[in-house]
Amino acid sequence: MGLGRNNVNMKDNTQEYNNACAFRDAAIADGWEHHPTYKLESEDRACSLSKDGWKMMIFTRKLLPKANYYYSVSISIWAPDNLAVQIPDAYNWDKIKNGVNICSECKNNGETFRYGFAGRCCKNCLPKLQEKHEYPGWCD
Repeated sequence: MGLGRNNVNMKDNTQEYNNACAFRDAAIADGWEHHPTYKLESEDRACSLSKDGWKMMIFTRKLLPKANYYYSVSISIWAPDNLAVQIPDAYNWDKIKNGVNICSECKNNGETFRYGFAGRCCKNCLPKLQEKHEYPGWCD
């Protein structure tokens, strides 16, 4: 399904859009607190969620036919340590919580470390990702 991708703009992929909406609805049903991300946009288009120190943002937008794409879908999740976690294909709270142990680069399960602003990776991938993302001036 590919929900782990952010800012996915699709010409006509109703299934991807529906899957992201189902992910949001399942999180809400599982007790995540939720509210619209922006005052001028409904919660079903831009939703911020939180649970037990975790944060999630889900964008599920249908756009005008004149646009270059019809849907814009994005799901992001941050653990209580403020680092991002991988997005499971379907909402699953246990898989989300285990995301603190998953390297974003090689997908290995184990201890993870921060790179960049909120990246999460294993010790083996850390030097490569720091070099790629933490160049001089990267956080200025």
